[in-house]
Amino acid sequence: MLKKGILTCCLIIFLSSCNTLQIIDKPVTYDEERKQLSIDYLEKRYGIIQNEPSIEPRMVVVHWTAIPDFEKSYDAFKESRLPNSRPDINDASALNVSAQFLIDQDGKVYRLLPETTMARHVIGLNHCAIGIENVGGTSDMPLTEKQLKSNIKLIKYLKEKFPQIDYVIGHFEYTHFEGHPLWMEIDKDYRTEKTDPGKDFIEHIFNILGKLNLDDFWGTDDEYLYTICLWYETNQTIISTSDPLVNARFDHRTLISIDNGGVKTYKSAWDVLVLICEAWGARFMHSNGKYRFSQINEHEKTTHTINRYKKAGTAFT
Repeated sequence: MLKKGILTCCLIIFLSSCNTLQIIDKPVTYDEERKQLSIDYLEKRYGIIQNEPSIEPRMVVVHWTAIPDFEKSYDAFKESRLPNSRPDINDASALNVSAQFLIDQDGKVYRLLPETTMARHVIGLNHCAIGIENVGGTSDMPLTEKQLKSNIKLIKYLKEKFPQIDYVIGHFEYTHFEGHPLWMEIDKDYRTEKTDPGKDFIEHIFNILGKLNLDDFWGTDDEYLYTICLWYETNQTIISTSDPLVNARFDHRTLISIDNGGVKTYKSAWDVLVLICEAWGARFMHSNGKYRFSQINEHEKTTHTINRYKKAGTAFT
């Protein structure tokens, strides 16, 4: 009982700390060159032609810099033109990478660009994504609890300012949006593998957002149940005409708790969803009354099959 009280108290203190946010403006260079490179990027990469590199935010993408120093992280984004040290993305554009926000190890939040100005931080989605970079992410400098709290505060602030934001993702998840209406990259070969900001960090963000009753803004606009099924573990061959859920089984005994006296307690619908997510390494997301299961496998290079299902369980065609 005491432990539960302590945990509850800690949770209240943690959530209370998420109520205030101080943003320090520390703009990167935004000259005519950066402006024109941004406009050119929108046209070349997405086919979007406009006079200003402005965006309408629909998502937040969380990153780490993988640089163990604030000033060096800032300097990586400061100049308008991409340095020669990034040949992997230089061919796509000379525009330097950046993000709208940078969070230091101590949790201080810096605004590098206005929220509605495009920053180059995620392939295929820059036209609608606000980027949050976190200093660190290396073995010598992992991300901190203070950064976690600041990410929560900042995302809450952004959602309140831009109610149309529907998605919060880690950078490593960006390719899940291929085929989505928001995906705009015209080159099917322009992709890079990402691991930031780490699965544990992004899951902590989702867990706390749920406790802040903000879970209704991450998920999907799809009116159907949406699953991403990966079959590496069982080496099953899945073809386009098959139903991967036919091979999915969940032991009913895991849905019942039995005490020492043999009394059975059936789990709630929420408990069942949690168990399913734990069993398949999935995330269950909700957005405006619509639901999505996303299974994220540890084997990053495994081919995945994407399926949609109506609420009745029948396949969407």
